[in-house]
Amino acid sequence: MRLDKLQAKIKKRSAWQAIDLGCAMASAMFVKLWLLWFSAAACGAAALYIVFDHNAVYTALACWWLKPLWERPLLYVVSRELFAEQVSVLQIGRHWWHIQKNEFWHWLSYRRLLPMRSFLLPIAVLEGLSGKKRQRRSELLLRRFSSAATWLSVSGLLIELCLALALATALALFVPEGSNVNWQYSLLGSDNAVALYIFALLLLAASLVAPFYVAAGFSLYIQRRVDLEAWDIELQFHQLAERAKAKQKRQAQFGSKIGCLLLLVLLSFNSELSGAEDLSSTSEQVETHEDKQYRETGGPERSDSGKLAKQQINEILGSAPFYNTETKTILGQKTEDDDELPGWLIRFAEWLDKHGGFFEALASMLKSLAQFVELTLWLAVLGLILFVLWRYRQWIKEQWQRIHSGKHNEQIDVPRELFGIVLEDKKLPDDVATQALLLWRQQQERAAFVLLLRSSLLVSVNKGCRFKDGYTERECAELVNASLKPALAQSFNQLIQHWQQLAYAHHCCSQQQFEQLCQQHRELWQGE
Repeated sequence: MRLDKLQAKIKKRSAWQAIDLGCAMASAMFVKLWLLWFSAAACGAAALYIVFDHNAVYTALACWWLKPLWERPLLYVVSRELFAEQVSVLQIGRHWWHIQKNEFWHWLSYRRLLPMRSFLLPIAVLEGLSGKKRQRRSELLLRRFSSAATWLSVSGLLIELCLALALATALALFVPEGSNVNWQYSLLGSDNAVALYIFALLLLAASLVAPFYVAAGFSLYIQRRVDLEAWDIELQFHQLAERAKAKQKRQAQFGSKIGCLLLLVLLSFNSELSGAEDLSSTSEQVETHEDKQYRETGGPERSDSGKLAKQQINEILGSAPFYNTETKTILGQKTEDDDELPGWLIRFAEWLDKHGGFFEALASMLKSLAQFVELTLWLAVLGLILFVLWRYRQWIKEQWQRIHSGKHNEQIDVPRELFGIVLEDKKLPDDVATQALLLWRQQQERAAFVLLLRSSLLVSVNKGCRFKDGYTERECAELVNASLKPALAQSFNQLIQHWQQLAYAHHCCSQQQFEQLCQQHRELWQGE
């Protein structure tokens, strides 16, 4: 992506300025975008019309649902045109599946109704992200411009409907005034043809809005990336780099011109320089007899005398008073570095370094052993807690029931009387079922049923059933069915059924049935 080729000016913009920029981009290439969208949608609509057996309604719904497929090529073209890259129809056809394949089903299923579709579609089409990366990218982009993207979708839908209505109204204006003919059925002939006509108007309206919708959403996406990645600053750096390169190029061109000029000057004096060199070489070859005699006799002696003089000068400068050596002894703080480590400590350190692997393995083994001991201790503590709970389970259960029943007694008001059975100020025996059987054998069937019902009602009240004064047997049974366990509810329903037969029909159950009711009461109700 070359920012220097960007056709729009990069700067800070609000969401609505970015949408306005997208609309300007769509206006600049409207014909290409409209033809691309309408041709793809029309081909898809024709195929769907055949698939749905010439049903225009189903075809219209399917085309509307597949709008993300028609919008993706438009997004591809706008993104390339923005960076001065021309896209042909052949290139779009060649890259059609590449444009559509990323998250194809996602945008046609649960993301189809997203109101920020045009804003988030470039993540899948242009960046090629999916999964958690796409989710993180979407969350980052939606921190701004999400409301503007939503209103963009709402506005686009309303504009499509208004355009379709305007097109239908424009055609209706051609009908002569005062005509009572139903022109729709006269021209089209059937309900399906009318639906097809409306679908064609909606398709045409959607094709007119789609380029602006896609370009505006893409402009919001670009502006969000400008804010996040500082494209304006990066572009300024690119421009500065281009200026520096241009300046260096001009300097290089100027240097090459100066070099050529100097080369011409040097070539113009070439003949004079060659004559001077011949003259100097001739003068070097001329040598007098006196110079030769001086070099053969006196030269070496003068060289030896110079070396001797230099040696004497260095000896004088190295002795007093030019160079003095003093030795001073001062007291200072003793540091640890001044001490030499004992030999045994050095040897021990070398031995440790040599056998370091053994000690690392030993440390790892001790660490594993410590972890095992820690796990064993935690399991022992957990086992001890479970043993205590199991050992004193009966006592804990009794305390819990006492506290729970105490809470219910404080919070729930016991009704005074239910369907003729008095509940207040009635103390129950310790073994209700045995006492009821005793009453039954004494031919006091009604008293036996009342005792069983009073016990069941009081237990139900303690378990949270909110009985009220005046409740009938049926209302009490419905409340028990909704509040208690199925086994308790079934037992209570059987008891209520036999009680109604005895109280209202004066028909008493058999002794075997009553003994079965007492056994159920002993197992289910007295243990609660």
